[in-house]
Amino acid sequence: EEAVIQHEFAAYSDGSETMPLKIVTRGGEVIRPELPAADEVDAFVGEIDDMAESVTTRKIAPRLDGKLASEAVELALRIQRQLSL
Repeated sequence: EEAVIQHEFAAYSDGSETMPLKIVTRGGEVIRPELPAADEVDAFVGEIDDMAESVTTRKIAPRLDGKLASEAVELALRIQRQLSL
């Protein structure tokens, strides 16, 4: 990997638990890219819609695939191991 990506979000109205996307390169450079405005609630509604459709059609929506979730956990563990060195 060439960089570490860090991002956190929590829905507190005062913004006390938000941290924008930050990329730390192998050389130590910190990049904070500007992201387009988005509504986090819309993303959650999309996940709920995917779940409802998956139940109705009996076909798992790509966003809900367990393999994708497993790969995300594995990536997080690899990043954690690298940061522990």
